[in-house]
Amino acid sequence: MECYQKFLDHVGDIEAYNRIWKRLDFERQCCTPGTGLTCCAEDISLISKKLHELKCDPAHVKTMEALLADSSLTPIESASVKYYYELYRKEKNNSSDISQELSSATGAAFDAWIRARQANDYSVFMPYLKNVIEMIKKINSNREIPCDTLYDACLSDFERDSTVQKMDEFFDEIKSEFCSNQSLICQNQHDDDPLFVRKVPLETQKKLALVLLDAEGVDLNQTFFTETEHPFTQSIGYGDLRVTTHYYENDFISSIYTVMHEGGHAILHLNLPERFRQNGLSDVPTYGMHECISRFYENIIARSYAFCEWITPIIQQYIPGTFDDLSAQKLYHYVNRRQSNPIRLEADEWSYCLHILIRYELEKAFINDNLSVEDIPQIWNEKYRQYLGIEVQNDNDGVLQDVHWVDSIGYFPSYALGTVASAQLFYRMNEDFDVYQAVREGRMRKISEWLQKNAFVDSMTSNVGTWIESVTCQKLSTKHFIRYLKEKEKTL
Repeated sequence: MECYQKFLDHVGDIEAYNRIWKRLDFERQCCTPGTGLTCCAEDISLISKKLHELKCDPAHVKTMEALLADSSLTPIESASVKYYYELYRKEKNNSSDISQELSSATGAAFDAWIRARQANDYSVFMPYLKNVIEMIKKINSNREIPCDTLYDACLSDFERDSTVQKMDEFFDEIKSEFCSNQSLICQNQHDDDPLFVRKVPLETQKKLALVLLDAEGVDLNQTFFTETEHPFTQSIGYGDLRVTTHYYENDFISSIYTVMHEGGHAILHLNLPERFRQNGLSDVPTYGMHECISRFYENIIARSYAFCEWITPIIQQYIPGTFDDLSAQKLYHYVNRRQSNPIRLEADEWSYCLHILIRYELEKAFINDNLSVEDIPQIWNEKYRQYLGIEVQNDNDGVLQDVHWVDSIGYFPSYALGTVASAQLFYRMNEDFDVYQAVREGRMRKISEWLQKNAFVDSMTSNVGTWIESVTCQKLSTKHFIRYLKEKEKTL
């Protein structure tokens, strides 16, 4: 075990620098003034260079190669060694200077994305995105791990064993179910209700958000909660979780569902088995699994009639006088209305995966040299017209709405995988207890307890497909998601 302990000691150094990187990244997204973004990006790039050096340290590599041949390791120990050896193989053919250069490029791209959003002008962001794409292509082309295309490499960074072939097959199912059956995305349209555009002070929304996180089971003592341009959740380290949202004074409902989504990520971070943290695997679950849990809380739970029954009196309590005429039925119909919304984060459940399909097809095209960066907005808008019947009005409602292309090309499919898996997870959970009855009674912590016991136990050693099959004893399939939507249709 001396060799494995040596490995863990080195992994501890990698994790320490990862924590520094994440703290700087959190500052960049949440509190660094625009004038300080360049300096922050420079600091992050230096940490990225050090991380590359640690992952590819010759002594560390020699230790891992010895451990790969050690049959006495436990399954979790073996998984940890394989994970860090895979990181080394991905980076070994690129220098630390290139890693630093990529980090600098993504930092500049984030700054440009903020400025582009402020100007509502893609051309501000375009040259920086082009630089990031070229850097990612350069780095991925040098990988020792073989991939059929450069985009296969991007996918595998976020979902183990993911390939273009597998994702094409998955999205073909999505197309078959939704594009050929327009009734799934066009029926039962509901007009916006003026009830839900009444002004709610941001401080009141913040108080309500904390109630939601606590009800989900998020330990607020371990959580720092704030707001940002594009909400995210970041696990900095043990006992240090950062959760963010975005508030709109005339749309308080938006933050409720953002908080429920990000709270799902927090539940996963806070409830991973201790043995993962002890073996250097506290931050590497399948991203499809992460999105499964967050989409589960956002939609399966928070868009249920049971949740609307539970939260309606709470809304009336925290916003007295403003929503005396609110009912659970009104809220339920409003949050499940069909709407032609160009914004992914506000999309209804019936159209959401088509939003992801569009991003998947664009990423695959521009990484594999089948689409120029200059033409992305045009093709984006054409696909929104083709798949969703939406005319995109401006860049902020279109190509600039997501921050992911700053540094996470290949992540989007995880949202669709997680969305589909969330329904499958729900039906399995409901076999053990009445999920909606627990929600109705304000006992959502029973859900997180079930997840900790039944769903998080092998999350570090699988991809979303093998993970959901281990939990539900069924292969990942869109049929459960379609069943869920059709059952919901009957209640609207």
